[in-house]
Amino acid sequence: MTIPNDPFGTIKDDKKDAGVPAAKTVNLQHTKSDVDSGQFAQHHTLGIKRNQASPGRHNHDGSDSVLIGNGKTLTISGKLSPTTVADMDVIVDSLISALSKVVKFDDQRI
Repeated sequence: MTIPNDPFGTIKDDKKDAGVPAAKTVNLQHTKSDVDSGQFAQHHTLGIKRNQASPGRHNHDGSDSVLIGNGKTLTISGKLSPTTVADMDVIVDSLISALSKVVKFDDQRI
């Protein structure tokens, strides 16, 4: 009920927008949601699976996000038991080459 000439009468008399569905209808629609159904789904849960969103505190160790280098084949070459500086250089170069496939860095070796 509104009082004549009440400056707030229009606020008290507001009607619900006819275009807005009832909460029960919205909840029912969400039970049929596209959660994690694909890369372009409207809804995503947090996790490490392909169609999930990563949590903000993820660290790429494989426990709460994808492990860095996951799915990459990294090959290291050189002698198993290096005996010379040249042998070690081959191993170091091989490690740097493999690492550069999964991590972007600036190689400033002389």
